[in-house]
Amino acid sequence: MTDGCLSTKQLQAYASGELGEEDVPEVEGHLLECCDCRGSLDGVLFASQPIPASPAFPPASFGMLISAESVRRELLDVAVSGNQSTRTVRSETIDGPPPGSLPVRYMPVRRLGTGGMGEVWEIYDSVLGRPLAVKFLRAGDTSLQHLQRLLREAVVLGRLGHPGVVRVYEVLTETVAPAVIMELVPGPSLKTFMAGKVTSERSAAIFISELCDAVQHAHSHGVVHRDLKPSNILLRNKSGSLDDAAVGNLSAWQPVLTDFGTARIADDHGMTLVGQLIGTPAYMAPEQAKGEAVEITEAVDIYGLGVILYELLAGRPPFLADSTVAMLDLVRQGDPPSPQVVRPDLSRDLVSVCLKCLSLAPGDRYRSASLLREDLQAFLESRPVKARRLSWSQQLFRWYRRNRQRAWLLGTIVVTIVAITCESIYFGISQQALQIRATQMEQAAVKSRRASEARTVQVEQTLRSAIGVAGQALQSIDARASADPLWRQEREKIGQEALAVFEQYLNHFSAAGSIPVEHFWIACQTCNLKWQVAPGRFQEAELERIEDSWRALPESVREVEEYHELRASVYATETEYYRGRADHRRAAAAFLNWAGFLQQRAMRYPDGSPARLHNLRIGSGMLQNCCVEWQADKQFREAACAAEAGVGIMDTVLKTVSDDDRDLLNYLVLSKLAAENWHSAGETESAVKCAKLGLLKYSTLPVRESWAEPVAEQFREQLEHILQIQRNP
Repeated sequence: MTDGCLSTKQLQAYASGELGEEDVPEVEGHLLECCDCRGSLDGVLFASQPIPASPAFPPASFGMLISAESVRRELLDVAVSGNQSTRTVRSETIDGPPPGSLPVRYMPVRRLGTGGMGEVWEIYDSVLGRPLAVKFLRAGDTSLQHLQRLLREAVVLGRLGHPGVVRVYEVLTETVAPAVIMELVPGPSLKTFMAGKVTSERSAAIFISELCDAVQHAHSHGVVHRDLKPSNILLRNKSGSLDDAAVGNLSAWQPVLTDFGTARIADDHGMTLVGQLIGTPAYMAPEQAKGEAVEITEAVDIYGLGVILYELLAGRPPFLADSTVAMLDLVRQGDPPSPQVVRPDLSRDLVSVCLKCLSLAPGDRYRSASLLREDLQAFLESRPVKARRLSWSQQLFRWYRRNRQRAWLLGTIVVTIVAITCESIYFGISQQALQIRATQMEQAAVKSRRASEARTVQVEQTLRSAIGVAGQALQSIDARASADPLWRQEREKIGQEALAVFEQYLNHFSAAGSIPVEHFWIACQTCNLKWQVAPGRFQEAELERIEDSWRALPESVREVEEYHELRASVYATETEYYRGRADHRRAAAAFLNWAGFLQQRAMRYPDGSPARLHNLRIGSGMLQNCCVEWQADKQFREAACAAEAGVGIMDTVLKTVSDDDRDLLNYLVLSKLAAENWHSAGETESAVKCAKLGLLKYSTLPVRESWAEPVAEQFREQLEHILQIQRNP
């Protein structure tokens, strides 16, 4: 009767019972062998029933009371009967339309589930009269990673053609939410079927053997799934009608692989980056869990098959943990307990097959899924399997390979214990002497440690005393050298000796890193003294270390006047160092930082106080030096800005007190520098402004001292000259 696949008319006759009795066995035999005709028969059965406009679902409160076992049984009944009224057990409450539009020929029926990437819906193809499944990306989710994963799954499924792999029919990319239309497998997932229960050895072996066929088919086409787990395996009933006893038998169901979104294709080198973890931790191979730049081969799927077999036999995965991090650590260690710990009655051969799949090294697992299937067939036929239980020496070697450090430590401990035991037996008579000897050595060690501590304290006291003597000697010689030039050579000699003491102290207490508060004064003194007496040995890193240590000091310490003076002295050394190297930019930056430091320091004193005015005057001088350095580096704009800031400071001083001719002269020289550099920078208006301000201040404030009159007159002439140049370029 059948020549090739069955026609729609023949399927309708078979479904309605109008087919002749002599033709029924032949049709049923063909349906058992042809998955395409079985899919067409599902469409005929589905088309013969009215499609509900809005499927009825149980209320949320009722769903809370359904046990995992009852849901599993209802899902199995759905797969067996194909009754539309019972299919709603698997779906969720529809809150609205699908996330994306569909062509007119497809009618949405119900939502099957929601995942991290999108939603899966059951739809009805009105043209071909069959139910299908469609996987949508979430509406509005346009992330490249999710779109690549969806298209990758469609490409992979398009390559494969196996009854154990879900088929893809169409890819929709023109809709709001991209989607893939694929085969609808009405049965439950393996995760739902298991529901925490164990399976017989024979059923588990048959099921994994059939699953190996699908995995081997994918591998032969260059596809590695990389995420084999019960929720990614759907079940299709083999006979089409099962009684209550057969519904709970795993061997009555055919596994169908789905969710190839994380699969790796042999000719694709994109998608997965080094360090990414692809897969589910409980079902992830150790090389996947490491996330390193290692080649992911078919061995990861062999490991996944082993985890599924383990869970079928033991009712739980090999590793259990409270967190993902802990789970990944267990997987990386790769030492799963035997399933016989949970079920002592399991066959040793099947346990050996399972543990071979779960080997830590990929090379120790089965080379291919077909070899795993052969071993499972050997077990089912009561023939010897190739996977044998490891001997104690092999188990010890593998444990050593995983735990080299522990093994060395344990071996050392064992050897030590054996040696001590032998020595105790052989030298039992001399135990008392050994104890006395040990006591004497301990006492000697304590005495040596105390002596060392005492020497350390003595060295520190000596260094502190030497620092005090060196400091007093420097103060004394500085006073004499300033009064008598003949003492300068002696001062340099004492400075060299003091520098050696200071450096020894600093190397002892703070050799590297941030300088502690109690040694910061010595560090600053060492830096300044080294620049004075040994400039050739001076290094820029010393300045940077003091700068970093100053920022690390507590605010309360930095407010102490003594530390302010230290900081100013370090600024002086820093500016001289960069000036000596003709590094104008860094010298200018150091002068600018020094001026800012002095301005902050001035704000600590009351308005108009001598201390505040003193710091402001010095700060304006630092800005003048900064201007000169910028000018030497041809950075005229920066030089003009620095000089103009100094003019502002001196203007504040002159508004407070104007009886010192030096303040007026500083104002005039800063005005001249600002005007000159603005002129060099091409800023005519700014140059005119600074020159006019200087002339205005000269005409406003009288010059009191006779020595200051010619200097002030000279500055006035220079300002007028600059102004004349700007007016008549």
